[in-house]
Amino acid sequence: MSAARGSLTLAFPIVAGALAPDSAEACPYVYDCESVPSWTTLTLRNAAKIPTDGVLVLEGTRHGEGDPLANITIEVTKDGQPIAGALETTPHRHALVWRPTEPWEPGASYQVEGTISNPGVNLYCAAEEDIFGGDIFVETVPAGALAVPMFTGTAMPFQAIEFNLETLACCVGAAPPELAPDYCGGYYINFETDTCGPTKASGSFSLELISAAVADEPTALEVLYTVKFDGEVRGTSFMPSASFYGITEPACVTLEALDLGTGTMTVSAEQCFGEDFAAELGPQELVPDLGCPLEQCEVMGMTWDKTMCTPFESGPASDSDTPTSGDSEPGTGESGSESESSDTDPDLDGEKGCACNETGAPPALLLVTPLLLAGRRRRRP
Repeated sequence: MSAARGSLTLAFPIVAGALAPDSAEACPYVYDCESVPSWTTLTLRNAAKIPTDGVLVLEGTRHGEGDPLANITIEVTKDGQPIAGALETTPHRHALVWRPTEPWEPGASYQVEGTISNPGVNLYCAAEEDIFGGDIFVETVPAGALAVPMFTGTAMPFQAIEFNLETLACCVGAAPPELAPDYCGGYYINFETDTCGPTKASGSFSLELISAAVADEPTALEVLYTVKFDGEVRGTSFMPSASFYGITEPACVTLEALDLGTGTMTVSAEQCFGEDFAAELGPQELVPDLGCPLEQCEVMGMTWDKTMCTPFESGPASDSDTPTSGDSEPGTGESGSESESSDTDPDLDGEKGCACNETGAPPALLLVTPLLLAGRRRRRP
């Protein structure tokens, strides 16, 4: 047996999903929770402190599309008597509000009983029926004024290396990279770190926004924050601070604060991020520094076809290249034919389930190197 050689191992991720009770020992089965509209739960966000001119905020997790108010019933009572009002949607996908027809009674308490029905939902995604409710209390004062949001932002650039059979280059004559199955429908790419390296990457940056609340309670509990990049909504939350990842272009950011009860809105000043390292964003070309002539070969199933290789410099090979021999030794520098990328790679998003037995290479994957790479011997599991 030959001596073990160092290599990098990449685990292709499997789409998160629940496991069937009897499949813990088998490959994971992926459930599509977005195919059927449903709510997993609804909680009374501001039940303890509602302004006299405010609304009851309901926060939960919504799946799928369709009418977000469908199949939800809610009854608000005071001393056993029903109170007129209605559910409303909000700019936040995972939040609703209940607004009374007549103003709340200052200092009064009310009772809420609600039911969510999720017909046709997969039980690993949500319950067929979910009950929510409790007591709510109204303050003696109306909602206060909103301050203008003030935030600070910290941008951090990083580079995600692209690992797949098409983007690696290896020393001429070295052992080719290969894909090895990792659970059902997943693969890791196995290659020698001292003779193969990546040639492509993608630059992006993360952005952390820190802001204080624009109002005190009880108003603060019904304020929704919206972050916009260049005027387009990037995220909504009841928290004034937020983090974003994988931003590939410079962006100018504003933060909006909306009182869901009164409709009052304030908007921050615009701040721009990413211009200082704009040249580092987007697709990047890499040249492996391995101290040897490099080549790339056409993909054949789970590895390379060593009879169809082309020299690698810092860009794609020319049409005039001719194939190198699979028996060439490192350092010979023989020319090769132009590689062609595969257009018939199998879909590895989990839809094939446990019966998948494909031989093609999976699609390209971006990897943040410090987090997901691990040393491993060069062997199939």
